[in-house]
Amino acid sequence: MKKIFVIACVLYLLADFSFGAITPSKQGVFPTIGRGQGFCVNNICSQWRVDLSVYYPDVRSFFNPEQSIAQINFFFLERDKENVDFRPIQIYVNPGETKHFSDALYNLQGFEKWFGSLVFSSSEDVVVFINYYDANVSTPKGVGPSGQIIYPQSIFKDSIGKNQRVDIIGFSQNIDWRSHIGFVEVSGNSVLMDLILFSEFGQILGYRQNVFIRPFEAKQINNFFLSLGVVSGENCRLRIFVKDGEGRILSLGSLVNNKTGDLSMLEPIVTILTPPPPNI
Repeated sequence: MKKIFVIACVLYLLADFSFGAITPSKQGVFPTIGRGQGFCVNNICSQWRVDLSVYYPDVRSFFNPEQSIAQINFFFLERDKENVDFRPIQIYVNPGETKHFSDALYNLQGFEKWFGSLVFSSSEDVVVFINYYDANVSTPKGVGPSGQIIYPQSIFKDSIGKNQRVDIIGFSQNIDWRSHIGFVEVSGNSVLMDLILFSEFGQILGYRQNVFIRPFEAKQINNFFLSLGVVSGENCRLRIFVKDGEGRILSLGSLVNNKTGDLSMLEPIVTILTPPPPNI
């Protein structure tokens, strides 16, 4: 019995309790967001919007009664360009305070149409998340939003560089669904990538070689199955392999229902250090 108790204590100490939890951070990236008209299906066009929320946990105590105000800078990296002129928006949040910005790209920056990546840097550990949604979804009850809460990726923990790869599962392309893939370079260096699409059984369906991403560039490939030479597919897996360059990449997939506008964001789930693959 004593041996079992000791083993249980060791497992408890080694356990990672961050799984499924939200951890405050001083930095983070939302690889692909935007405001403006998207795809039109049966003359009904999606209208993408972003709501932004920031929470600064109050950790003051009897022994530590002081806590600084959080100063947070938000950087907007526009798609399909090398972003070099950074003009961040700065906000301040008090301990224990939550701030919410509806239609944030318009109300913080005045963007009527803009797509790219959002990066934040904070003087203190904060929780930042967005609601990314289509504001023009028609239902029998009326027109309203449909989307998903998204939490940021970490520049240091989640980005991949040369000879590394990630896999993202859950993509479909057919009459009901469309799939997109977004990237952002986060180190200030360029990268060269290969994209490989697999079926649910692990067979290669298509590929695209030498996708070039410039320093601090955000990019999204819409309906990316077609750019990989695939007309349609269900429950597919995309592999992103960085083959050359000194840059580092974050990625995020999206699956959108053509009938309802419902959005599902697909996170990279596996990061592997690997030698370069053989030629396809």
